[in-house]
Amino acid sequence: MKKISFQNIFISVKFSNRKTIGIYVHPDKKVEVKAPYKTSLGRIKQLIELKSPWIEKQLKEKYARIEKKREYKNGHTLKLLGQDYLIKVIQVEDFQEEQIIKEKKIIRVYVHDSNKKKRISLFIEEWYRNEALIFLAKKLEKCYQKIKKYNIPRPSFYLRYMKRRWGSCNAKGTILLNPEMIALPSHCIEYIIMHELCHLKHLNHSKEFYHFLETVMPDWEEHNQALDSHLQV
Repeated sequence: MKKISFQNIFISVKFSNRKTIGIYVHPDKKVEVKAPYKTSLGRIKQLIELKSPWIEKQLKEKYARIEKKREYKNGHTLKLLGQDYLIKVIQVEDFQEEQIIKEKKIIRVYVHDSNKKKRISLFIEEWYRNEALIFLAKKLEKCYQKIKKYNIPRPSFYLRYMKRRWGSCNAKGTILLNPEMIALPSHCIEYIIMHELCHLKHLNHSKEFYHFLETVMPDWEEHNQALDSHLQV
């Protein structure tokens, strides 16, 4: 892994057996570039320069969002797939790895300095988003396997925080899912994803859309009622 500097921001660069260059802005304001082997640093710097307005916007939005969101503290609870988990912060020696381990109803957060509250909160936030990415990607694939026989194209999939929605789908076949839904029970998450997948066939909320939704998920109304107290789909 290499590090390069851009506008006083240190950007980590990881090379792997991939075909394209990807730029990622994490909730803790870290910027990471993933690139194919043999990609020159000059090419990477050119792309960063080209994408600099987007990077700056992402840094501002992500940091502002984290500042406004809840703080994750020792003794607080974190909801994951409908269950409450107790956050337990544990200080370890500098030579030990900082990590987060979920077991039973406890989320153990191992850090070098338990007094850095904001850093711990960001550490947990990034872990939480990663848990959402892994789970939602698997759930989306499972739902897609059920629906692809209806000539539904495989969608692109991204996570995005949204104030008033759990998910969205556009005419280009891109599905956006709110990572906050990882707090919901698994069956509710499956309904939201199936709802968005059905929009790949009917982009509006027409009678045809709901007929198709009922075809692929006959009990969708039960799951929809469970979301009445949450943001609208």
